[in-house]
Amino acid sequence: MNTIYAKDLFSNENILNNLNFSDNEKITLDFSHINDFNLNDLYALLNLQKLALFNNTKLQIKNTTPNVDKVLFETGIYKTFSGFNTNPILATKRLSFS
Repeated sequence: MNTIYAKDLFSNENILNNLNFSDNEKITLDFSHINDFNLNDLYALLNLQKLALFNNTKLQIKNTTPNVDKVLFETGIYKTFSGFNTNPILATKRLSFS
């Protein structure tokens, strides 16, 4: 399992050019030391997700903060990650609003 740190991905998107993917491999995106999450970071995350999808690789994320969780939930991107644990209380509250 390869681990990519989100701070490295968000500061230098060229890191995606150096990744080697193999089938049925898992890549973990570690969000430690990330407090805020903006639109440019979201684009970098989507580019990584696109590469993983094209290479049949599962993408996991870990060590997210509440601010990052909020963006991932509001955009719905959290549904596409494997191993992303949702907060059941938050999920039931969101369903009641729709």
